[in-house]
Amino acid sequence: MFEKRVSGMFLGEILRQVLIDLHKEGLMFQQYGTYDELPHRLRNAWDVPSELLSLIEIDDSTKLIATELQLKQILRLPTTPEERTVIQTLTRAIAKRSAYLSAIPISALLIKTGVFESGHHVEVDVGADGSVVEFYPGFRTMLRDAVAMTQLGPRGERRLHINIAKDGSSVGAALCALSE
Repeated sequence: MFEKRVSGMFLGEILRQVLIDLHKEGLMFQQYGTYDELPHRLRNAWDVPSELLSLIEIDDSTKLIATELQLKQILRLPTTPEERTVIQTLTRAIAKRSAYLSAIPISALLIKTGVFESGHHVEVDVGADGSVVEFYPGFRTMLRDAVAMTQLGPRGERRLHINIAKDGSSVGAALCALSE
């Protein structure tokens, strides 16, 4: 269940659900009267790819024109500049939420093991697997910011290195098998 809150597979679905709720409340996509009139890709579960969020996250174009093009191309969803601003704000909040939730177990393990208490020069490498940590713009920075807000503080965050671990599931399974 925890993965459903943080992984790339679910970030697009979270955005889709929020946009549908905003439409139902009459706050967005006023050109569509009912839910059934929304573009089918917005109505279908799992049809909002997380890559779309990555593209929206980094859009700094005037009136978010790049976001407009992506929303039209991927979701067939025309938007106003105001709607695009809201969508970018939501996208950034969803990604930040994911990073902050991801920081909790990392920080908890480091605190529980007391690894930083063993010396001033101790540094820790954490291997992370997944498309969000690898490809989402600024995700590792958000993750580090979240770690700095835990009991580890900024000092602990500076001693933490988040690296990409390819095929982390297999490595994790192997480590579990060895520990039995």
